[in-house]
Amino acid sequence: MRSFRSSGIIRTMFAAAAILFAPTLAPAQNSTGFIAGVVKDSSGGILPGASVKIINDGANTSTDLVAQADGSYRSEPVAAGAYRISASLDGFETAERRVAVIAGQTLMADFTLSPARFSQSVVVTARRVEEREPLLQRREASPDRLDVKGVAERLGHRLPPKRCRGRLPGCHRLTTVIE
Repeated sequence: MRSFRSSGIIRTMFAAAAILFAPTLAPAQNSTGFIAGVVKDSSGGILPGASVKIINDGANTSTDLVAQADGSYRSEPVAAGAYRISASLDGFETAERRVAVIAGQTLMADFTLSPARFSQSVVVTARRVEEREPLLQRREASPDRLDVKGVAERLGHRLPPKRCRGRLPGCHRLTTVIE
């Protein structure tokens, strides 16, 4: 019976040792790494919402990421190898770089985006508008003869002609003309 007990203890100790030492051996067997970084503008401000594209040159596959509120991004595990990474955001120039991911490591790839150079053009289109009745009718007038009532009505004033004196330009001598 003793041999069964001692073999059970040995098995338990071996299992415990395997559990304890397994995490230290795992990175050596891992063939993946991570890509992470921060996207900023040329003044050092963070750029949340920037698009980050990771392209595996060997497998010809790509992964699209979006920078978080603090401007950072981090990929899921990627196979070790050569990659192209680009970062872009509306209003900024796209930045790109080539990197090599090493198994078991996190590659830091920060980006600084410069403001885009805009060329702007304005296209103006016009059409002829039908001529409408002018605000004031053109008539021969003299300082002695001014249609104050007509002017006041067209300007939106509802003042009686006697009260227009001095309130409308050129209304010094008042003669009301009613047609």
